[in-house]
Amino acid sequence: MWISLSLQSAKLWEESDSGASLLFLVERTWIFSFNFKKLQIHKDMAKITVNGEAQEVQLPLNLTELIKQNDVAQPDMVSVQVNDEFTDRTEWDTIQIKEGDVVDFLYFMGGGAL
Repeated sequence: MWISLSLQSAKLWEESDSGASLLFLVERTWIFSFNFKKLQIHKDMAKITVNGEAQEVQLPLNLTELIKQNDVAQPDMVSVQVNDEFTDRTEWDTIQIKEGDVVDFLYFMGGGAL
């Protein structure tokens, strides 16, 4: 248990099997408490466009993770544009996806007849 006192308030930190709690006492009246076992940290969400379709993704997210999330076929053969700029494959782990990004997975194919 941890207690911190100030001039007009006290904080009580308590840990148990049901989680850790932080309780606040102001002028001898408990006004609010938090149970940290139940507390969830929410990641930022971003709306992006992938191959012309809207997606909502959790941030932080790098380009390599986005490729995996989208089950890109033959990732070793795909080229990727982010906001109309081609990306270098060696930088995919460091390119962070941001709100409003437009991502295109492109495959170049040869063929034709003479």
